[in-house]
Amino acid sequence: MRVLLRLAIITQLAAGLGHAEGVAAYPAAGAAGTDARAFMIGWKFSVSSQVTVTALAFLDVTGRGLNVAHTVGIFDANTSQVLVSATVPAGAAVAYRDGFRYVPASLVLQAGTYVIGATSQSESDPVMVHSAGIQTASKITYIEERQLQTSAFTMPTVNFTLDEQGDFGPSFLIAESSPPNSVTGIANSAGGPAGFAPATYVSLFGSGLANTTRAWTQADFSGGNNLPVSLDGVSVTVGGTPAFVEFVSPGQINIITPDLPLANGGVPVVVKAPGKPDLMSWIDIRTTAPALFTWLTGTSESGRYVVAQHADYTNVGRQGLFPDKASTFTSPAKPGEVIVLYGTGFGATQPAHPSATLSDKIYPLATPASATIGGVNAPVLFGGLIPPLASVYQFNMMVPANLSNGDFPLVVTVNGVSTTVGILTIQN
Repeated sequence: MRVLLRLAIITQLAAGLGHAEGVAAYPAAGAAGTDARAFMIGWKFSVSSQVTVTALAFLDVTGRGLNVAHTVGIFDANTSQVLVSATVPAGAAVAYRDGFRYVPASLVLQAGTYVIGATSQSESDPVMVHSAGIQTASKITYIEERQLQTSAFTMPTVNFTLDEQGDFGPSFLIAESSPPNSVTGIANSAGGPAGFAPATYVSLFGSGLANTTRAWTQADFSGGNNLPVSLDGVSVTVGGTPAFVEFVSPGQINIITPDLPLANGGVPVVVKAPGKPDLMSWIDIRTTAPALFTWLTGTSESGRYVVAQHADYTNVGRQGLFPDKASTFTSPAKPGEVIVLYGTGFGATQPAHPSATLSDKIYPLATPASATIGGVNAPVLFGGLIPPLASVYQFNMMVPANLSNGDFPLVVTVNGVSTTVGILTIQN
């Protein structure tokens, strides 16, 4: 099973503008919220000496992308003239860094005072309400929050002090002389837009995240069953609670999220590593975030086919799916047979199992799962956590007897939430 999960975990890095850049300022704390009114939100700042702006950004507090587009601009604080502006689009297609979605921009700021502002539509993306502990890059000094109730794109002029350090949304990236460590992406480790839930495998991507590369070993488990909260000095907290660290490398960290209350955005994810600045990103926490692990084949088909096994635990898949392995490494499922699949983020079990330990026995899902293959009901004979793994759900599923040969979409649903479509190969 160790091999299966290593094949299934995402390994590619998220795209970025380059690592010699840093976010100018971001909040260290706050609560996510929206407003029924349209606002310009932002903050006033000073620059001690020349800096080069390389991108404009908006905070993504869910980690899954923005609901609407936001126009972001930097203004001269004295004249209100907009010096540069760009629109950060809705969705998750644009680059991500340290909690922000960003788009390229170009501006040289001389020593002086400026205001950054962004459009925030009615009930659109959550922003950090009553944000606090604003952290800034060198040469940047945070002065005060700014806002203005308007649907127009204009410099925010009101300093509403009751909001502590403001409703935080926009920021910008600046060129830095030395490449910092950074988080450039965060995702459910099984892939797709599944999101995040307690006891879910989550992958953080970036640069300079750790000094070593390794997965946990038996020696890392204290008391035999307790999951490690750090590997080689690298630790991660989610909402202030230690996460369980499964894998570390300079470009990727895999964690299991701890048991947490639901949060629609605004849960901080903080990475700590020896000799490196702390890194912060943001995610939301749902009741379930179901996702099935998929085969990473090293080809264009990577991530398409679900990790599945026959009843004898040989691998299910199109014959020759892995070009670097024997053609018999995978074989198609047969109509009417029972296959085994694996996933993460499927939610509560009965009895409940704490995310902090390895599964010591079978823990069935509290709410039974259902599944379809090719749109046809596929009976789920079992779904739940299995020993001796950590937060890995197993599903024993019967392939419908009336399916023909070919590739078919497979979906598992629990509590009304469905996995991203995966592919299963079937052959009589």
